[in-house]
Amino acid sequence: MNKLGKRREPLFALAALGPNFLNLFFTIYIQNALLGKLNVGFDPNDTSRVIVSISIFTVLFTITKVVDALLNIPMAHLSDRTKSRWGRRRPCILLGMVGLILTYLALCNPISLAEGSISNVVYFFFILLIYFTSYCLCLESFYASFPEITYDVQARIRLTNWKAFYDTISYSIGYALLPVILGFLTGVSMRWIGMSITPLMLTMLIPLFLIKEPASYIISYQNHKKTKINSKQVQENENVGFWESIKITLGNRPFLVWVLIFALFYFGLDLFLQSQIPLAQQSMGLNSWQTTVINTASFAPIPLMLFINKKIMNKWGFKVSFMLAILSFIIAMSTFMIAYKNWINSQYIILIVAAIGSSIGSFGLTTFFSAPYLIPSQMAKEQTDKNNKANQAMFFGIQGIVVALSNALNEPVWINVSQIGGKEHPEYGPHITTYIVIGICTLALIAACFMPKHFKYIGKKSAIDTYAETK
Repeated sequence: MNKLGKRREPLFALAALGPNFLNLFFTIYIQNALLGKLNVGFDPNDTSRVIVSISIFTVLFTITKVVDALLNIPMAHLSDRTKSRWGRRRPCILLGMVGLILTYLALCNPISLAEGSISNVVYFFFILLIYFTSYCLCLESFYASFPEITYDVQARIRLTNWKAFYDTISYSIGYALLPVILGFLTGVSMRWIGMSITPLMLTMLIPLFLIKEPASYIISYQNHKKTKINSKQVQENENVGFWESIKITLGNRPFLVWVLIFALFYFGLDLFLQSQIPLAQQSMGLNSWQTTVINTASFAPIPLMLFINKKIMNKWGFKVSFMLAILSFIIAMSTFMIAYKNWINSQYIILIVAAIGSSIGSFGLTTFFSAPYLIPSQMAKEQTDKNNKANQAMFFGIQGIVVALSNALNEPVWINVSQIGGKEHPEYGPHITTYIVIGICTLALIAACFMPKHFKYIGKKSAIDTYAETK
C-alpha cells in the first residue's frame, strides 16, 4: 500500500468524522428521545412520549452491545482476509458505509409512536445488530489502514492527532452546541434532525480515493507469462488464518496490557460522557448556557492539549503522557464532585469550579480521542515488520471487543445509577456517578504504572534506538 504524504494526513483523518458524529448523535439524542428524556421527540406534537418499553429496551440494548463486542474479531478478520482487485480495505469500508447509512436512517424512524411500544424494541434490536456490524466493518477497516499508510511512529502520531482534532469538533457540536439549539427548537421532530445530517456519512468516501493498495490476490494471464502484481505485494497480502491471527495478536503482551488498562480508563470516561448533561443540569443545577460554557471548556482547549501532549511524548514517551492524561481527568471529576448544588449555594461559583475542572480534564480527552488508534496501529506495524504477516485489523478487533464489553456494562450502570433519588432528588444519581468515575480512573492510573517498558519509548524522539531494541 502506498504511503500517505504529510499534506494528505488531515484529509485522510477527516474520513471518520461522519460516522463517528452520527454514532454520537444516536447515542446522545436519538436514544434519549426514544426514552422520552429530551424536549425534542419523534413526534413534533408530543415531545415527552416514551416510545419504547424502557425495561425491555435496556436489556436488549445491552445484548446488542455484547454481540457488537463479539463481532469485532470476525469483522477484523474479514477486513484482513478480503480478496478483491481493489485490495482489502476499500471494499470493506464501502460495504460498511452503505450498511451504516441504511441502518442509521432506520434508527431515525421507529415503526410506531405508541407509548412504551414493545414492537419498537424488537425492531430497534435487529436494526442495531446490523448497525453495529456495519460500524465495526467500516471503521475497523479504516483504522487498520493507519499502520499501512504511515512511514513511522511520528506519522502515526500526527494522523491520530488529526483524528482527535476532528473528534473534538464532533463532541463540541454534540455536547456544547446542539443542547443550546435544541433548547430553542419547538415543533421539530428528532427524526428529521437526525435524517438531515445523514450526508455526513459520506466522509467515509475519502479513503476510497486516497488509499492506493494493490489487488489482494494474484491475477494471472491465461498464457501464464506474467502476473499483475509483484512478489513484494504478494508478501504484503500473505494470508493469515483466523485462529493464527488471533494467536498472533493475543501473543503480543504489551498490546494486551494496554487493552486492559485502556478498558478501565474508557469505562470511566465513557460513563462520565453519558452522564455529562444530567451532571451539569441536575447535580450542579446549571442552565443551558452555563452547561454550554463547561462543555466548551472541556472541548475547546483540546487542539492546544494535543500539541502539549505531542511535546510530552517527544520528551518522555507515551507512558508518561497517558498517565498525565488519566490524572488530569481524575482532577476534573473531583471538581465536578465538589461543584454540587447541595453543597454550594452560588451557581456562579459552581460554574467557575466546573469550568476550571473541564479545562484541566480536556488533556485527558486527548488520550480518549487519539490513544486507541495510535497504540493498535503501532503494535500492528511492529508485529507485521517482525513476522511479515498482515493482520492489522485484528489489533483493532481485539481492542474493540474489550472496549465494547466495557461500553455494554456502562449502559446499565448509568441507567440504574441515574435512577437513585427518583423524581424527588434527580441530582443524586449524577452526583454519585462522579465517585464511581474517580474510583475507576484511579484504578486505571495505578495499572498504568505497570505498563511495559516498551511504552516508555513510543513517540520519544531521543530514544529511537533504544525503542527499536525493545520491540
